[in-house]
Formats: sequence, C-alpha cells, structure tokens
Amino acid sequence: MIALASLVVGACNVAPSPPAEAVHNEGDMPGLIAQRMMYCDDGSRVDVDFMGDGLRMAVTWLPKGKTELLSAGTTGDEYRGTTLRAVVAGGSIAFTRAGGDIRICHRNAEGK
Repeated sequence: MIALASLVVGACNVAPSPPAEAVHNEGDMPGLIAQRMMYCDDGSRVDVDFMGDGLRMAVTWLPKGKTELLSAGTTGDEYRGTTLRAVVAGGSIAFTRAGGDIRICHRNAEGK
C-alpha cells in the first residue's frame, strides 16, 4: 500500500518542461536588442524578439512555428502584422489573430 501511494504521489510531481531554446540570435536577426521566451495561458510558448528601436517585434510560436514580423508606430502602440497584433503590458503580451483568437503570454511559466 505504501509503495502504491509513493507511486501515485511521484506521478503527481511531473518535472516542468525545460525552458525553450532561443530560436534566433543576433547573427540571423539583425538589430536584435532583446529576446523574451514567453509562456502562454493555453500552454503554448513563444519566442519574442525586439529589434532596432524596439518598435519591431519578431514572433515565433514554439517549437516550429513560422516567424511573424510586427511593428508599432510609436512606443506604447499596438504591434501589428499581417495576421497578428500584440499589446505589451508589464511582463505580459496579448496576441490577437485576425480571426479574433486571443493568447495571453507571460515572461515566466507562472504568469506573474
């Protein structure tokens, strides 16, 4: 009985997934000024790269998504791309697809 209880408790302590590896680096993303690995409320992960003056963002959904480029007019504006929009607030980013689907992502896995 104790062995069974240990097995059940052990199964509940699943190790968290390892942090995502960087998708881009300065060599393949000219003007890279900051990179954020984000954890989304729906369990997905995204690599967000800020470039140039911070008004351009490259968004890659992990593990093998296509990179989408977004840009903002001025600091604090919404970033816009062909099919994706993003609003940055504190350590979180709200991504909205053209169809209206919204994904909220955070700098750490706990969403804080």
